[in-house]
Amino acid sequence: MTSKQVNVDSAFLIFNLPEYQYLTYYDDYQNRLTQLTNQLIHYRLMRSNELLETPYNNTLSYIGIPNVADNKRVYSLAVNHKNGQASSATTFLAQEVAKIQQFGFTEEEFLAQKELFAPQVRLPDHKYNNSLNIAYLALASSFHNMVNISPSKSTQLGDSFLSNVTLEEVNQFATEVLVKPQFCAFYMGASGFVNTDKIIAD
Repeated sequence: MTSKQVNVDSAFLIFNLPEYQYLTYYDDYQNRLTQLTNQLIHYRLMRSNELLETPYNNTLSYIGIPNVADNKRVYSLAVNHKNGQASSATTFLAQEVAKIQQFGFTEEEFLAQKELFAPQVRLPDHKYNNSLNIAYLALASSFHNMVNISPSKSTQLGDSFLSNVTLEEVNQFATEVLVKPQFCAFYMGASGFVNTDKIIAD
């Protein structure tokens, strides 16, 4: 008995973000702004995909995490789609980015996503409940030139962010970073492994 091969394609628009660092209260604020803005982008893509009744499997946005090589991060906006839909999927992403650039996010979107973001400002205590986790966090801080702070201080900074961040600030940040995208397409090869089809920088 044989089964048909399932081919899955993904189209990405990738946007460079400011270099990651965590040394000051300002850095903390900017990192949370990056996270909240990504959450809004992610919601917008999913909601538009649903309302427009597109043929795509799903859409998403995520932040590329800093690694040991450098502190570069990106927004990756993606559409998972069937074969032959790469062009239309990329167009969909570009159109949604253009809408954000021109009109920004709505007050309703901002307030809803900020409410969902609120629980993330509190570090779970289990991260600090044993020596192994403490050592891991200290090592990660060293790799990424970070200041390692306590859960209570992180919660304090998170609450301050939620009290002060504005819709205008989020829209301004989105306008600044959603520029000069790189296009990237992936496909599922016959071996079952994901292969890069093409990458085109700006």
